[in-house]
Amino acid sequence: MINDETQDQDLQKEQKAIPADAKALLDKVHITVPAPPPGDQWVGEAVKAVEASITKLIDEFRAQPFIHRVEHSLHVRLMQLLSEWEHLRGWYPIDDSGFKTQLIHKEWPETRPRKKKPELIVDRRRGSFDVVVLAPSQLEKATLEQFTVGRIDAPIVIELGLGYWNDHLSGDREKLTNSRVQHPYLVHLSRMPSGYEEETEVIIAGIEAPTQIAYVHHDLEQKKVSFKHLGSPEITQIEHTRR
Repeated sequence: MINDETQDQDLQKEQKAIPADAKALLDKVHITVPAPPPGDQWVGEAVKAVEASITKLIDEFRAQPFIHRVEHSLHVRLMQLLSEWEHLRGWYPIDDSGFKTQLIHKEWPETRPRKKKPELIVDRRRGSFDVVVLAPSQLEKATLEQFTVGRIDAPIVIELGLGYWNDHLSGDREKLTNSRVQHPYLVHLSRMPSGYEEETEVIIAGIEAPTQIAYVHHDLEQKKVSFKHLGSPEITQIEHTRR
């Protein structure tokens, strides 16, 4: 169960990322550009680049958990790793607007708003995904207004958290599931005391396809690190030697 207060705080932070020029269009753009069909070749190649980038990021954190002091710095590093792939580089036309954009975006609006409580009928305002990858074919079909508001169903979405436990992880999983993302990824990193580690790892064990999760937890007192790569069935724990 997601804590309502935590969920509200996350939503408020995410809504601050709405650009000023998008606010005036929120109630005027109602059609979303769909994700490419399953099996799309371009998306398949993008998935390989994304998964390799996530693996490199968690391996860096596993070796040196203090390279990044805050979560936002990890987001920046992830976007840097993604942008190193030729497949994800470049600027692409937004329909016939005369403008171009990149494929990797931060703070992209959720495809489908979440309800604060199950019994509510009216959906609340959307939060944002941490990092997404759009397909060039989607940008070819999107109006400038759809792009500005974020009404493009991103086929690849990454939610990355640092220093959170089960409530936040459950919320990120729900966000991906609710929007029915084609290729959803969770990256869960921590160097906090391990009081909630067992509960968190139960949640990780229960995550089902299509969502994939990469996980690293540093127990600094015990000098151990637990980790799970994308696609790995189990969490591995090893001694961590500082160097």
